Amino acid sequence: MKHLKLLFSILFAGSTNLLAAQTGKAGVDTNTPTENLDVKGTLRIRSLPNTGVANSIYTTGTDTHSRTSPTQTFTAATPLLMNNDGVVGRTTFSDVVPNNTTPSGFNSLDASTSMMVIKRFTIGDWASGQGGNLGFDTGMSVSSWEAIISGWMTTLVTDVNNIPVSSIFRTEYQFGFRLRAQGASSGTWRILGDISFFNETQFVDVLFIKKKYVAADVRTN
Repeated sequence: MKHLKLLFSILFAGSTNLLAAQTGKAGVDTNTPTENLDVKGTLRIRSLPNTGVANSIYTTGTDTHSRTSPTQTFTAATPLLMNNDGVVGRTTFSDVVPNNTTPSGFNSLDASTSMMVIKRFTIGDWASGQGGNLGFDTGMSVSSWEAIISGWMTTLVTDVNNIPVSSIFRTEYQFGFRLRAQGASSGTWRILGDISFFNETQFVDVLFIKKKYVAADVRTN
């Protein structure tokens, strides 16, 4: 730090714009630096070189300052962020949305680290009557996720009297599904629905989104 202070003294002799404090912190246009380098005002970095290759940045090294002849490369490993006080910090790409990495736990399970999960469920007849009449259990917790049905496909077989669907199906027998937050925050998302008088199976696609990223109505009915 003594060498740094001496260098600052030489470069900025007579200037009140830069301070090398006894605490080992350098301030630009501030007499009370709180970080190792504390800049009061705007910051600009000119002519940063670019490799033209995704996720790779050129640096100039020590033997040249020409951006056309860089001496080394590095791959970005972490983005820099700034809080409301202007203090610069870093995070990981997995915490930045969107991101181009595959973090640990990136799957379609309830404990997934992903921001969004799409799951396909195969549901048999009378979804509402499954799970002790609580509805088909998706296994995705209400406390962690909001959910929306994004699509379904129903295969109708026969009615309860084994009469072919083609001979009796009418508009009033068409139906849809809905989601219910069973048990509120301590339960799981359930799928409700049925086609009266028919035995059916269906695929149901559900989009789950982490609660902290979306606002939604309470859906416990």
